[in-house]
Amino acid sequence: CDERIGRMCLRHDEGDWCVLLVTRDTARILRGGPTGLRELRGLRSDVKNQHSAGGWSQARFERSVEQDVASHLAAATDLLFRHFKRKPFDHLIIGADNDALRPALGDETHSYLAERTRGWVDIDEQLATPDEVLAAVRGVMDEHRAAEERALFERLAAELGTDGRAADGLDGVLAALVERR
Repeated sequence: CDERIGRMCLRHDEGDWCVLLVTRDTARILRGGPTGLRELRGLRSDVKNQHSAGGWSQARFERSVEQDVASHLAAATDLLFRHFKRKPFDHLIIGADNDALRPALGDETHSYLAERTRGWVDIDEQLATPDEVLAAVRGVMDEHRAAEERALFERLAAELGTDGRAADGLDGVLAALVERR
């Protein structure tokens, strides 16, 4: 039994979590769990740098840069969604070094991915190694796991309080197992 539980924990840790790290011109996808992440894919887009030269063309140039960023974010979320369709995951954490990207990225994210988003982290994705990314996202992972445990204990307490489908104590659990309920 312990060996089977160990395999379940290992399998749970191999890819239930996905991390998307994104900047204005790069994106990286990592998969794993609380014990480690591995990098799967990367994306680099040709986004022009902003400048403040002024003149008549400044506004047009800024709109062009913002369109490039929007296209990059769409490509990054499309890549993530294609990866999700090939190998689904349960939890998504998005890392960005720029708070201005969050609203735009939220608009581009497919609803299947949005419902799996567990949190955001601020991280310089271009310099972060997988271990540094894991350290940055571990708090989100731990908080989500703690929330799931709280919900399970609340459900157990509610079922015990209404004589529902729950048992506690050795005698109660053994009786429920024998009765197959």
